[in-house]
Amino acid sequence: MRLSDFTERNTIYVGLGNRRIERVTGADGERYVLKPEGGDGREREIYERMLTAFPPIYPSLAASWTDAEEDVTWLMFEDLGELTHPYDLVLAEEAVRRMAWWHSLPNRPIEPLPIRGQKPLIPEMAAVVEAGQALLKAFLLERGLGEAEIDDALRIAAGWRVLDATLVFSHGDLHVGNYARARGGLYVLDWEHAHWNYRVWDLYHLIDLSHPLYPRPSGLNWRETLLDAYADEAIRLGQALDASALRADYYAAAVVFSLWMLRLIRQDLASGGGPWERPKLLAQQDETLAALAANVAAARAAGL
Repeated sequence: MRLSDFTERNTIYVGLGNRRIERVTGADGERYVLKPEGGDGREREIYERMLTAFPPIYPSLAASWTDAEEDVTWLMFEDLGELTHPYDLVLAEEAVRRMAWWHSLPNRPIEPLPIRGQKPLIPEMAAVVEAGQALLKAFLLERGLGEAEIDDALRIAAGWRVLDATLVFSHGDLHVGNYARARGGLYVLDWEHAHWNYRVWDLYHLIDLSHPLYPRPSGLNWRETLLDAYADEAIRLGQALDASALRADYYAAAVVFSLWMLRLIRQDLASGGGPWERPKLLAQQDETLAALAANVAAARAAGL
């Protein structure tokens, strides 16, 4: 197969590294979604070795091929039609229950997957936060957080230890842009960053991660509802899960992750915005500050 085989190509989205996701029309008149594969080829492996055991909550992979001249491997997916990415509690709860299901899968089929995705591991984030405490504290004070609140956040990050060290199959990047409502149901997209990680990794992306392209509504407050839904489903599926330990793990990990994200956003702003427009980064910064404050408050209430 070659790109010249398609009669029509329209860009849907331009991602990091100028990777273009396109809607294309084949000679047969069928429409597909075309994207260049990520650097390590993980998404094809996930499709071939893992997603075939899943219910139909992902776009099927119709074909893949390597273009030697352009040195790129193309992945061609079914076109799901119109996708919407709402901050909607009903859809998010369905996603978190599906997440609990894939977190319950045995490790044998996916044993070769690495224990990291495209971001550092949470212990590495905590180490980065601790090394830059002084600058980070000054930055947070400028942003209006109280000194006691900041000190608690940095204390939680410095003492971060996971209570549930179970490694589960993780989507890796499950922000609201990577799950969608289509054809009347939930679809989970972009599995290229799947890897082994703690339960809280996928949970933080779904519940609290802010993304420049998907601004969060103010006052969104579904953290406890989604944590409860996840715990209920995991226990129903036979997982040995302590719901109170899950909450403690989540609040502490969310504090670490939010602090690390704020440091990254600050660096992007200082360097001219990175891949995102400055107003979008500033909005992401405000949303991440709100997530940090909420999780510090929850951690305090939980006695952390």
